[in-house]
Amino acid sequence: MLPIIICDDDNRYRNYLEEIIRKCIFIEELDMEVALSSDCAGKVLQYIKENQAPFLYFLDVDLKDMVFTGITLAQKIREFDPRGFIVFVTVHEEMSFMTFQYQVEAMDYILKDYPEKIPERIKQCLFHAQDLFSSQNNTTHKALKINLGGRVLLIKQEEIICVRTSSNAHKIKIFTVKGIYEMAGGLVEIKKQLDDQFMLCHKSCIINLKYLEQLDKKERKAYMSNHLVCPVSFRQISKLGAKLDENCKKEK
Repeated sequence: MLPIIICDDDNRYRNYLEEIIRKCIFIEELDMEVALSSDCAGKVLQYIKENQAPFLYFLDVDLKDMVFTGITLAQKIREFDPRGFIVFVTVHEEMSFMTFQYQVEAMDYILKDYPEKIPERIKQCLFHAQDLFSSQNNTTHKALKINLGGRVLLIKQEEIICVRTSSNAHKIKIFTVKGIYEMAGGLVEIKKQLDDQFMLCHKSCIINLKYLEQLDKKERKAYMSNHLVCPVSFRQISKLGAKLDENCKKEK
């Protein structure tokens, strides 16, 4: 899940932004939530210090804080959340050049002067941030984007134990530390989205080596966390055994 932070000293406008964002998340079934909405830069910084995760920020450039402007707040945010996504909300289009001066990478700018365009611009920002968050280039928290009957969900790769073919035709099951999800698709397509920690150990199964606990070479079975047992092909049994030995050495 991608958490969202809003910071604007204009309470009415901040509530307006929050309403649009929450409505879009609900209608589009996005895997996001508004984690914090505040007029205080200090509260924003305290929150991200206590909650380690990439965030999506909507910041007022003209923030009237005792210490920070929207630009200098973004600069400070970058110290704690270098992978976060920042959207500036402003009435000054020409202020965008300041983000380069302060070396702040902004994902987008939304102009308050065009209220009729704001809902669509926010929607575009939410979709863009979600795509970036689930991208393989996001090395902080790699995520797998899945579609569950029209609902888009982001699952952290580090929480996936294994992915297996389902008894239902043309579907797969994703086993995670938090639950099981079934979706349309194939293992080959899913494997392309996963990092090197995952291994296609059988034509019917992909496993996360992080959760491999024991390997029965004779029966060709991989024993995973949460009491899951996965089949291993004859060709992959030796390779998987080497990976398990490698993981054991690292732990020692």
